[in-house]
Amino acid sequence: MNNTESEWKPAPTDPETLRRVRVAVKATASAADVARLRSFIVQEAKGIIPHEVRGGVWMHLLRVNSDEVYAETSDQFAKRAMESVRDDNSKEQILKDVTRTRPSLETFKQSHVRNALTKLLSLFCQRQGVSYIQGFNELLVPFLLLDDVGQNPRLVYALYSAFLKSFVPWVLDSAEHKVFEVLKRAFRYFGRLLLYFDPNLFLDARQLLHDPGHLRDELAGYHIRTKLYR
Repeated sequence: MNNTESEWKPAPTDPETLRRVRVAVKATASAADVARLRSFIVQEAKGIIPHEVRGGVWMHLLRVNSDEVYAETSDQFAKRAMESVRDDNSKEQILKDVTRTRPSLETFKQSHVRNALTKLLSLFCQRQGVSYIQGFNELLVPFLLLDDVGQNPRLVYALYSAFLKSFVPWVLDSAEHKVFEVLKRAFRYFGRLLLYFDPNLFLDARQLLHDPGHLRDELAGYHIRTKLYR
């Protein structure tokens, strides 16, 4: 696929499939229901969650309670998000990453989208008491692109926060020694993925990175990128 707006705007889902999934999502009210929802999606929807309801599905999978989200009014949320954009709250680094976010898509060049990214990332760091880590922006993007909740900042924030707490909780520990542990873990996971998808590239990369007499790390990174994109 090319990097155009159509890349993330799929065709409408078959009406009957969409109706059945919506009914299943609406009937989800407990942990047992979530398990049934997973089974339904795998068995009946062939593993495909219609893009029109993905936000609602994520809310159930991440146990996000809409009543709790809406307990904070939209005005309160907007005010707190705006006030969180501060120099002592990783503002400089967040702004740099926001401008790097999906640069090939016109949507992410728009000022209101960049402002939303900046405020949501800043608010997350403030509320969790952590410094911004590069890559937080890319984890936020998928929730902004959800058709059914992407235009609702409170729901986007709630989903993003719940996702990080559930799947990458170690990023919430800002102790310096923990940061290096996180980086080591991230590289280890990346290595496993690379080994699975391209064993030859994995072996080449390991040789380049672990042979100090062959190339410096910078050159190794260049050769790896060359192999990836040639």
